[in-house]
Amino acid sequence: MYPADLKYTREHEWVRVEGNRGRIGLTHHAQHALGDVVFVELPKPGRRFAVANGKMETLGVVESVKAVSDVFCPLSGRSSRSTPCWRPSRSWSTRTATGRVG
Repeated sequence: MYPADLKYTREHEWVRVEGNRGRIGLTHHAQHALGDVVFVELPKPGRRFAVANGKMETLGVVESVKAVSDVFCPLSGRSSRSTPCWRPSRSWSTRTATGRVG
């Protein structure tokens, strides 16, 4: 059901490492809890992130009709680019992660 190459955080982010790059998204559970997403704030290219003592930095923000939630960066490194893959639909990151909707 879930891709074997994804790693998950307790905060409901997933990460897929491809070589020296990582792709980060929200789990299906987090998407359903948020409801309809109305805004996504992504990091600027070149921004550095660090995981220290198990604490992750905030990567961005997801705003929905129900809540505003931080998205955390589960890896240390820098953002090479922010792919605007968000669509006005809850299924955007599930589709990115698993190749299917919902």
